[in-house]
Amino acid sequence: MVWKGVDLSKEMDMLFPKSGKFGDGLRSTISGIIRLQFMFKIIAVTDSFGHFAWAVEEYRKRMGRELELVSIKPEKSENPRLVIKKETERIAKYLLEKNLRPVYLDIGAKPLSTEAFASEIERRFSRSEGADFLVGWAYGVDTAMLSERISGTLSLSPMTFPHSLALLMLVEQLYRVAQIRKGSGYHHNESPCK
Repeated sequence: MVWKGVDLSKEMDMLFPKSGKFGDGLRSTISGIIRLQFMFKIIAVTDSFGHFAWAVEEYRKRMGRELELVSIKPEKSENPRLVIKKETERIAKYLLEKNLRPVYLDIGAKPLSTEAFASEIERRFSRSEGADFLVGWAYGVDTAMLSERISGTLSLSPMTFPHSLALLMLVEQLYRVAQIRKGSGYHHNESPCK
């Protein structure tokens, strides 16, 4: 069993032997519980959420423990190369410490519809990969330096947005995915005008 990129097979074998009266049942139950937990983590290079702080906070409140926002301190410099280097080093250190492999928001990546995004989230959780996301700052990140730590890329749009707006858009889409999964009626995928 793999959880958040870590193989827990040895631990599961030790706690719940494959042979035995309850081993297999307990193993599949625990694997299922781990997969069913929807916990999103967004790592963002930011010192604030700017003009959208109230909206980000509203979605954070709605999602409760399903969402964790982690701020990485932005580098203060006029030199873009230095900014990218220092911020990428901070991100790499955090990802290594937490053993995370997030999806990086990249304007050049493939955008997904909400439904395709929800399916991708389901796929990631069914494989116990988790759904962690990385939002860079003004100049982005050094993807070559993070290549071993990034599990994929995602574009919210081919347009350019302030990072705080991109963060808000991501938070809203994660909330929407959680609501689709719960069947709440928040998401309407068909226009009533058709």
